[in-house]
Amino acid sequence: MQGVPAGLAERLQELTYDERAVAYLQVDASLTLIDAGGHLDNYGLASVRLGEPAVEQAFFLEGLLPLVESPYFVPSIELDCGRAADLHLHQDGDTAWVVLFDVTEQRDATRRLQQKAYDMTLLQEKEAELNRRLADMNR
Repeated sequence: MQGVPAGLAERLQELTYDERAVAYLQVDASLTLIDAGGHLDNYGLASVRLGEPAVEQAFFLEGLLPLVESPYFVPSIELDCGRAADLHLHQDGDTAWVVLFDVTEQRDATRRLQQKAYDMTLLQEKEAELNRRLADMNR
């Protein structure tokens, strides 16, 4: 990165690569996996095989390749391993790069927040019902 101090560049790499468990796949024009790396095990992709069809090994690519638009972004996809990832796709000549960023913590936090909001709504409904009953009894 041009113009970014070395210490900051290192921290940015930590934030993206390590803390977001970045993994990547490189797929050629025939949709064959030609390269892979990063934290593949985090996404259940540790056993991908180079030289074999990418879509058969990474089901979430079904219908996304070949790329019609580049770059292309799919937020928070659910993977079989229980993880969630932001999916970034980029065409580079005859190959497509697929980059996964782990967003499992954010997905889980959103779910917890939604559940709390739902619980609060139920409590408010119960409170309103109890208040109606109390008012009826007082009459």
